[in-house]
Amino acid sequence: MSYVRQTINSEKLSGIIDLPASLAHQVVEVLILPLETNHFDEPRKSVFGCLAKYANPDLVEKERDAWQNAARDEHGCSR
Repeated sequence: MSYVRQTINSEKLSGIIDLPASLAHQVVEVLILPLETNHFDEPRKSVFGCLAKYANPDLVEKERDAWQNAARDEHGCSR
């Protein structure tokens, strides 16, 4: 497998790669490797509804207030 390995000033990568602030104004190492499979050519699959078979219809109505109820149970009522 062929690859490219190069050190470069991180400022030259701005606008190309979204780097964290901790790498700003530093010399960084860039590795370029080929993908084993080309994910861009594969058709995209929707994951919408993929967990629907696990849904409990009796609990769907309770989901709306679930976070608030859990926070109240954990930390007490703030009112």
